Amino acid sequence: ERQSKLEYDEPPPWYAPVAQRQGFTRLRAGKHGEAETIFRDALAGRPRDGRLLFGLAQSLRAQGREGDANLVEQRLAAAWDESARALRLDDL
Repeated sequence: ERQSKLEYDEPPPWYAPVAQRQGFTRLRAGKHGEAETIFRDALAGRPRDGRLLFGLAQSLRAQGREGDANLVEQRLAAAWDESARALRLDDL
């Protein structure tokens, strides 16, 4: 909640977005629906954030929603720099 009230700044005042950490923590704990909600809420303010899109796709896939996950992965492909290392859940 505190982080969401911070003004935009470079470099960001918070190294890793709190919502991103919360989403991945829920995802690893098997709380896929909660993770989806967190990722969707965070994406409202950062719609091209590759890690949030990746987390959302993973949470949808874990719920058996392949079609929705594929749509999100298309957004991820447009947002993520191809020269960057591929995202893996174990790295986040």
